[in-house]
Amino acid sequence: MTGFETSNLIYNHRIMAAAFTKSKLKPPLLIVFLCHKIKSNILTSTRNCHQEKYNNRRCR
Repeated sequence: MTGFETSNLIYNHRIMAAAFTKSKLKPPLLIVFLCHKIKSNILTSTRNCHQEKYNNRRCR
């Protein structure tokens, strides 16, 4: 990840945080969205890990 991408990520989080504090209706949606993103990332990484283990087992 480049410095530009990192600063862009931080900027996006700031915008989200601002939207979060301004509105009382949007936070639940924002939380659900963020949780979903985090969950999907975790699921993808664990799936990849399991796949690697499975492949290694098959090779031996």
